[in-house]
Amino acid sequence: MPKGAWLVQQGQVCQSLFFLLRGSCRYITQTEAGDERVVNLHIEHDWMADYTSLTAQKPAEGGILAQEECEVLELALASVHELIKVQPAFFQLGRLLELVQHPATSHSGQLSPDAAYQHLLTTRPQLLQKFSLKHIAALLQIAPETVSRVRKRWK
Repeated sequence: MPKGAWLVQQGQVCQSLFFLLRGSCRYITQTEAGDERVVNLHIEHDWMADYTSLTAQKPAEGGILAQEECEVLELALASVHELIKVQPAFFQLGRLLELVQHPATSHSGQLSPDAAYQHLLTTRPQLLQKFSLKHIAALLQIAPETVSRVRKRWK
């Protein structure tokens, strides 16, 4: 998948669960004003989907965009249903889907900048190496300048 390609576009119904083998992606939403909001960042070995869209089969609230060239495996919803018919243990995929939708940083807007950065450093330090300061700041819902200051304190 080339850089800049969409796995799921905002407003489209998500039909698959994705596993990122190589590369990185952003789960973003666009406001009516056209501003981008980073909801989640994904790196190698992450699962990706718009959980609500996939399970309710309604338009996605956000989109998954390839940050760089990626290699992705796709598991279609119809295939998930077939797997569950064959082996009911696959029903546990629902729990995996919930984790996909709720990133480790989902409470970062409620934390102080230092606490949000520390939480990210503890739970997903690879993101700090893979994504720009701008994207990390957007994920943590703090200004890039603030992330830069906090980063200096944690070095």
